[in-house]
Amino acid sequence: MGYKRKDSNNRVWGHIIGGISLCIGGAILAYYKLPRVPLKEYTKICLYLAVMDDEICRNELDGNYIENEKIVFPSKRDSLQYKYHLFLETYKRFSLQELEEEISKFEKKLEESRQYIYEENVELQVELQKNNG
Repeated sequence: MGYKRKDSNNRVWGHIIGGISLCIGGAILAYYKLPRVPLKEYTKICLYLAVMDDEICRNELDGNYIENEKIVFPSKRDSLQYKYHLFLETYKRFSLQELEEEISKFEKKLEESRQYIYEENVELQVELQKNNG
């Protein structure tokens, strides 16, 4: 007359399969959400890229005009913070080799942008192109 439990073996297997599924799901999520480079190195690279990009933009555009409106940048603090977070998001799928290639491109652009530092301010023309992609 005693109560007999249904097969507890099925319940154990259910917990095991559920745990494995959770681990696989976590691994997939981590693969797509986390950078492919060690975090400390990745954050240093993104900060370096943000600093270079900010300097490039300021060298090339600061003080020039578009449609008689002077181009003005936000404070370096705000600008760098925005670009740093943007680059953290943008470059997280890049490998270390791809990031090093980006650094080389930015360093080259930075060197080229220095020619504009002492040039006279000019009126710039803006053309918007449709992306057919």
